[in-house]
Amino acid sequence: MYPSEVKLNFHGDEQYYFARDAFKVPDINMFTTAWVTTCLLEAHAYGKSPKPTIEKLLMSLDAIKSFSNANENMANSEMTFWPQKLNQTAKYYQSTPRNLFEVLSFPDYLPNKLIEELLEKLGLKDLEHIYEMLVREK
Repeated sequence: MYPSEVKLNFHGDEQYYFARDAFKVPDINMFTTAWVTTCLLEAHAYGKSPKPTIEKLLMSLDAIKSFSNANENMANSEMTFWPQKLNQTAKYYQSTPRNLFEVLSFPDYLPNKLIEELLEKLGLKDLEHIYEMLVREK
């Protein structure tokens, strides 16, 4: 899988730049690997880029194949964006960004008030606003 990161899109002074640059979450999805592989093949076909090795292509195809829709016959070409997880109640596989959900659960385990006070004492009051926004967004 080629790496992909999710970043929050907020703008402002240096504090905001620091938070945006530092806060990134690895994302596990099919799209990035499919897109990068396609770009590598086209760069070789239309430009002067080196040809991707068979090993790299096979690894990419294996990674992409792992996103086949588990709700359909395995001979299909229907893909999901994120990995699927079986919903026991619905008896249906759902495409879910597991790694992103894990990050959203962080505020459940953190002393929110203490973090807000610490950011204020460090002179990072604007980051306190971002932290509050993340807690609300959850």
